[in-house]
Amino acid sequence: MERWDVCDSEGNPTGRTRAKGEDFLEGEYHVAAEIWIFNGKKQFLIQKRSSRCQQYPGIWSTTAGRVQAGETPAAGCIREAEEEIGMKIVPKDLIHVLTLNREDKTHMIWEVYAARTDLKEEEFLLDPEEVEAVRWVSQEELAEMIESGSIFLYPEIREVFEKVKELL
Repeated sequence: MERWDVCDSEGNPTGRTRAKGEDFLEGEYHVAAEIWIFNGKKQFLIQKRSSRCQQYPGIWSTTAGRVQAGETPAAGCIREAEEEIGMKIVPKDLIHVLTLNREDKTHMIWEVYAARTDLKEEEFLLDPEEVEAVRWVSQEELAEMIESGSIFLYPEIREVFEKVKELL
């Protein structure tokens, strides 16, 4: 059973954990990590979530997932990229973009990262339980997907997109 560290609002572990599916109490948070992958052509990699996924099946998104108990956010991000799309990232190549503290009912703190690769779409090793397809898109295409809602939208996606574009 997957377990997550219980953190305070600053992301500091409290020493307690919760099993996946357990409710978090007021003032308790857990950490998730998202990675924006880009290439030398200034394109972004997006992934289509598997139709088997419980949450947001068939939706285009970035690579993301929950940080497991005992993991650092960076380690969780690296693990998620390898599990979902077979991309191996070394810690020195991971760029921390920003931290988003969700003040909503999700009880989540998102650590957002970026990394560069020049792998071709067919070189990614997709976990069929998680990912149906990957695709490189231009900045303009991604901006259009955000505006049209054809990619997973969350409140801060435009802010994150602008910060990641500064890395290109």
